[in-house]
Amino acid sequence: MPNLSTNMGFNLFLESDVVDFEQLNANFEKLDKMVLCIESGTKTASYSGNTTGNATWNYKKYSDGTIDLYTAISFDNLKCNQGSKAPYYTGNCRVYFPFTITKIDNVQIQMSSETKGWVRNLTGKDVVDYILFNIMGMESESNYVFKKVFINVKGRWK
Repeated sequence: MPNLSTNMGFNLFLESDVVDFEQLNANFEKLDKMVLCIESGTKTASYSGNTTGNATWNYKKYSDGTIDLYTAISFDNLKCNQGSKAPYYTGNCRVYFPFTITKIDNVQIQMSSETKGWVRNLTGKDVVDYILFNIMGMESESNYVFKKVFINVKGRWK
């Protein structure tokens, strides 16, 4: 009977052992159950609404059907100047995904800027092909102020 590897419990064989294919197949069954990254890279998709352009998404697809996506979009043409009093807000921005997502489990959106503000996620709970948001601020902006929005999405691709 072979020894077992420390981490995965794989069957280990010595050169002099007769290989038992049942035990060898058990090793492959253990590997087959592991969640592995099967594809990763960057893809571009458009954004529209109050401003337009392309977002570059970094992504990882996993063998169990889960996916992680991340993008950072820089805006130099948005103003928090809508609304009659604080908080003021920008128009809506819709950022599309670069491929089909079947379910969204978690969305995190952050913003950095020279002014105080935050991002409001306006995406409906059953929407799976884009993220819709606007930026909120405590002061009405008469000039454009640089803003960078970071979006992280966890969900399923199959």
